[in-house]
Amino acid sequence: MLARMGALLEPRTSDICNEQQSALQELAAARRNLIRDGTALLNRQQNLQLSLLKRLTRYRLRQIADMKV
Repeated sequence: MLARMGALLEPRTSDICNEQQSALQELAAARRNLIRDGTALLNRQQNLQLSLLKRLTRYRLRQIADMKV
């Protein structure tokens, strides 16, 4: 029944993503992950006690901030 309906309606097919769309999707996913990582680091930073881990966390947060620019 669905096959017959599809044949009658003749829906247009979507084109396969081109290279630029694929690159943009990958960049958007990377940006989402950076934001997620930054949020996790900020939350983790509140509970850190070792100065080494605090310093490494600040360094990583600065790296993420530089990438956002």
